[in-house]
Amino acid sequence: MSTIPQTILSDTKMHTSRLIANNAQSLGTNKCGFGCRHVVRESNNTTFWALLVTTSGNIEVYNSTDSGQTWTLSTTFTPGTGQTLGYPTICKAITTDHIFVSYTAKNSSLSWNVYVQKYNGSSWSEVTPSSWGPWTPYDSANDIVTSAITFNRGSTGRFHIFIAYRCSTSSFSYIINKYSDDEGSTWSSEGSTSATCSTTLCISDIDTKSDGTVVVCTTSNTAVKLTRFTANGVYSSNTSYSPNGNASGSMAIDSSNNERVVYYATNGVSWSIWYGATPTLVATIQEGHLALGIDGADNIYVIYTKSSDLKTYMCKYNIVGGSWDSARLISYDQGQRVKVEQHSPASASKLHYVFFSD
Repeated sequence: MSTIPQTILSDTKMHTSRLIANNAQSLGTNKCGFGCRHVVRESNNTTFWALLVTTSGNIEVYNSTDSGQTWTLSTTFTPGTGQTLGYPTICKAITTDHIFVSYTAKNSSLSWNVYVQKYNGSSWSEVTPSSWGPWTPYDSANDIVTSAITFNRGSTGRFHIFIAYRCSTSSFSYIINKYSDDEGSTWSSEGSTSATCSTTLCISDIDTKSDGTVVVCTTSNTAVKLTRFTANGVYSSNTSYSPNGNASGSMAIDSSNNERVVYYATNGVSWSIWYGATPTLVATIQEGHLALGIDGADNIYVIYTKSSDLKTYMCKYNIVGGSWDSARLISYDQGQRVKVEQHSPASASKLHYVFFSD
């Protein structure tokens, strides 16, 4: 399997570099799926970090200092005895460029823990909130527990972690959270929502607004939902999108605080994108493994694997003029899972993504 970082430029030209990752596991499978971010860019605009889950169950963290031309393995997180790792996500500190990775781990007793790792520019260390978890989901054999992390654009030193799980006693899913103002040295008390649904809930994306609002995108077998929290982790509101069929979605927030959402339904009805509450239909064919990103001019990119040929395509929405470009084939390789950079800097014309080939 090849891991292929690629660069999208605003004029749709591309260059490609390749990294061979032996025994790599496809993103989008049972250990590392959904839309949570697996690639981030440092403020120098040339250093990138990306995640990979291997077939042996390890989580590998790679970095590139030349905009993806070459990649180096920075560290590997391995499961403990009886554990299965999965669902990693990555982010960077806004002011320091320190790198953070979170992931969950299922143990032999079918309960789940969360772990948070920090790279301070020279070494990795664990900064997991103490005495938090484990969580045993309602259907312990089949339910999963997912996490997501982000730094707050409205309160740049605040670091958030969110966890979605299905309660073992009530069968309802909940989203809980903590935050840290010192990059994980100390943590707040737990914040929570009310019950969100009666099925397994998975975090598929997370982002923040300039006023400090944190928006968590979740996917269940009935809906894609945006759940909003204050910068202090207090539940505020939610919006639910209910496609016809099992849903999967991705989300990002642009520089004007608009929530951009893309989803698809597994029965092949459609996939759509929203600007606030107004839907705009993008296509009427079944697509899969969606990823959504926003470039420095707030143009939107939807990258997806088409179910009919398993190849990777990109569709760009131009903010100026309000129009969609025609879908563009960007890779002939089949069976890929796509992860995209959530935002590019306002000064940058490139949006980066990583896809993993079977």
